[in-house]
Amino acid sequence: MTQICFFTSSMMTTEFNEDGSEYPVLIKDDNQFLTNLKQHWPQNAKVLIISSRPDTYDTNDLYMNMYRESMEMSELSISEMNVYDHRHDYDIHEFDVLILSGGHVPTQNIFFKEINLKDKIHDFDGLIISLSAGSMNAADTVYSLPEERGEAEDPNYERYFEGLGLYDKRIFPHFQYFNGMKLDGLDMVRDIALKDSHNEDIYAIDDGVYFLKQDGKLYLYGKAIHMKGGEMTEVGADNEITKM
Repeated sequence: MTQICFFTSSMMTTEFNEDGSEYPVLIKDDNQFLTNLKQHWPQNAKVLIISSRPDTYDTNDLYMNMYRESMEMSELSISEMNVYDHRHDYDIHEFDVLILSGGHVPTQNIFFKEINLKDKIHDFDGLIISLSAGSMNAADTVYSLPEERGEAEDPNYERYFEGLGLYDKRIFPHFQYFNGMKLDGLDMVRDIALKDSHNEDIYAIDDGVYFLKQDGKLYLYGKAIHMKGGEMTEVGADNEITKM
């Protein structure tokens, strides 16, 4: 297998109970996501999840178990699944599938640099699936959207830094939730992302929309909002494929 990358907002492996807790579900096939994933998934895959918060062991294990249950429920065969955090130092080349998890972008970026992931991942021969923060950190230049209280108004908060260099897009994930939301009194879209798009263009995507990189070519599955120069333009459409 040559390297194939799914850059997603969410892999859609979980849903929420009324009390806010998550539980595993069958992976949705929005924009043929599960169909395409099955096409490239190796039999009896060895899967490594690379954490976004390498010290939150209980949370990391919780999500690893939910991911595995969801994947097996979705008929993706797994022989082994592990999570890469500060408890373990794995050789990524011993695995078939890498999952770059979601979470806090700057924290994950520091961990990726700590384990020298950028140098290791480019000759990884297998399937890479990135989720949310993982997709943001997979870019050449990372756009780190403020997401925690105090970051939006902090003049020292860094919005741009070096990523893994797997593709040249910057994404704003979970757009359906953040559109209209405020952080530190600022509108997440109009006061933060659109303003930042004067520096670097950004692709806002809902859960179920993703980029697929194969044979050196990048495709958008579904509809994205392209933010550039303070303006928003629709790119692609639901259930359509757009070459980027």
